[in-house]
Amino acid sequence: MEIKQAYIKLAKQYHPDVNRTEEAAEMFSKINEAHETLSDAKKRKIYDRLGMSSNEQQNVDPEFKNMGSFSWSDLWTTNTGEDEESEEGVDYD
Repeated sequence: MEIKQAYIKLAKQYHPDVNRTEEAAEMFSKINEAHETLSDAKKRKIYDRLGMSSNEQQNVDPEFKNMGSFSWSDLWTTNTGEDEESEEGVDYD
């Protein structure tokens, strides 16, 4: 209920028919997106886990079952620029 009340209050304040500034139009768009995300259980679940708004969630599986292939070595190579098995410059003693 708090989400709906906050949405109504902010929507009235920033609605383009009431507040004709450019910032208000942008804010009204953000308010609608937030309301759409938080009022839908599946979208809210994704937002809580990943921090993605409803517009960013279009190709996300809410159950996180089909996330594609994942390889730690791909992550390592991407972030370090070196092969995971490269031990150059590593002192284990």
